[in-house]
Amino acid sequence: MDNDLLELENAALDAARAAAQLILEGSTRIKQISTKAHDELFTEYDVRSEELVRRELSLRCPGIPVVGEEQGGEAGDDLTWYIDPIDGTINYIAGHPFYAVSVGLAKRDAPLAGAVVAPALGIEWSGRVGGGTRKNGKTCRISTVNQLRDSVITTGFPPRSGASQAHSDLRALQCGRVACAVRDLRRCGSAAIDLCLVADGTYELYWMRKLSPWDVTAGASMVLASGGRWSEFESGSSSAYNLASNGAVEDEFLELLGRPDSNP
Repeated sequence: MDNDLLELENAALDAARAAAQLILEGSTRIKQISTKAHDELFTEYDVRSEELVRRELSLRCPGIPVVGEEQGGEAGDDLTWYIDPIDGTINYIAGHPFYAVSVGLAKRDAPLAGAVVAPALGIEWSGRVGGGTRKNGKTCRISTVNQLRDSVITTGFPPRSGASQAHSDLRALQCGRVACAVRDLRRCGSAAIDLCLVADGTYELYWMRKLSPWDVTAGASMVLASGGRWSEFESGSSSAYNLASNGAVEDEFLELLGRPDSNP
């Protein structure tokens, strides 16, 4: 099974590399910018990148369904590919280097393997559960920091029209409380990269309102492959969150957010 999974990891990495080269070449060109649901932006390179990844995966892994952010798709009964052709599109449009191609494989919704390539940063990550994670070809591991006050953690925010006022207020309270309790708090605009930075030990924890499978499957696979944790938790009356961590600071973090004055 591991040999088969290694082949799938390599297929994800090769497809992500090819698409990353495409979007890097397009990064300095004038882009056609369009808007979709919740006021989210996308470009023609989001579409072209997904089409390229789909072609590569269909050649290397025929029979595994593909679900992408731009073209959708139906998950399979067993394995499914999830593609985010440009994770961090706003960064991409703005000329910020934190954007990536994310290609993840899930088995019945459980993250299994994947690759994330951030071409403007010159960094690529790949990994598989049970087979470890690699950053630019070298094995990496989660952080060993075990106290929240010594941690650098990261989060993200939904599109401005994608959250209620109550949720926005909750997030502001959360971020304020967390920022006072940790070494530092980051917000760089790419869930895929943030998750990989947990997997390689740069960050101790990442939390974000529940994301789509194409946002997180690859990165979550690498967090798990590096020995970290990936889970969901509830905060407030109705908000579900994704959380990735090194495991050592997660309980303290959840206790912090669970305090009565952390919720509106």
